[in-house]
Amino acid sequence: MRTVRRVSIFLLVLLLVAIGAFVIFAPKLVLYPVRGGAPDVFAHAPTPGVNLSGMRIEPEKGISLEGFRMEPEGAKASMPTLILLHGICNSKDAYEDYARHFCREGFRVVAFDSRAHGKSRGGCCTYGWHEKGDVSKIIDEVIKIDPGTRIGIFGNSMGGAIALQAMAADKRIECGVIESTFADFREAVYLHTEEWTGLKLSPYLDPMLWRAGVQGSWDPFEVRPEESAKSIDRPVFLAHGTRDELFPISQGERIFRNLASPDKEWVRVEGGRHGGLGQTYGPEYGKRVTGFFKKWLM
Repeated sequence: MRTVRRVSIFLLVLLLVAIGAFVIFAPKLVLYPVRGGAPDVFAHAPTPGVNLSGMRIEPEKGISLEGFRMEPEGAKASMPTLILLHGICNSKDAYEDYARHFCREGFRVVAFDSRAHGKSRGGCCTYGWHEKGDVSKIIDEVIKIDPGTRIGIFGNSMGGAIALQAMAADKRIECGVIESTFADFREAVYLHTEEWTGLKLSPYLDPMLWRAGVQGSWDPFEVRPEESAKSIDRPVFLAHGTRDELFPISQGERIFRNLASPDKEWVRVEGGRHGGLGQTYGPEYGKRVTGFFKKWLM
């Protein structure tokens, strides 16, 4: 009996130590995701008829974000600009093909590495809390270069969450295309952790999130794109796959219901997973996205 008690105490202590270690070290995984990314857009051969240039902004002291600007040769001053926002563990370079496509369709394109991603320096990932302000700084820079331009935004996954929060905060963004994003960051962490580990660890995740908030000077519990949607009265095109392995389609449906805009479109992609909605939907998807931007910006 004494041996069983000792083993039980040892296992309890071991469990408490494991939980404590998780709460202490897991915030780093939230704040500093694996940078990942695609091949550098500047490493590829120039595309005829398209001008490519680098951009850099410093939204706060000690933080710099690297980006690119792409536009058709001979672009007019009134040409609209699309800001592309990438997902977690990715970079601006993932949007090279998108950028070239939109340039062919008559848009300027700007894309930046989000905080703690790609070639950005300083800061940590806060899933829109600080990044929505970064988007406003990007817009400031775009308008300095092209004072007459109109602004649209495109965001996938984390980029979609940032885009929604940015649209709620900055009325200069006239329309947005949002793909495969989450309604509530806290829930997103629960879902992602369960998908990754196969375990329901939600009772232990709130202390970890609180600690991440303290370390990164933000509030993880207030990153709620579905709440931001209530303040968005401009056109939004929202797409989500029925087989999204990270965020169930119900997350996108909640955001759509909350959008205040009378000009909102919901695209349910049958069989669509978290990425590659266009490939699953077919060629018509790209036409719809491009048509949406042309309708509201040209």
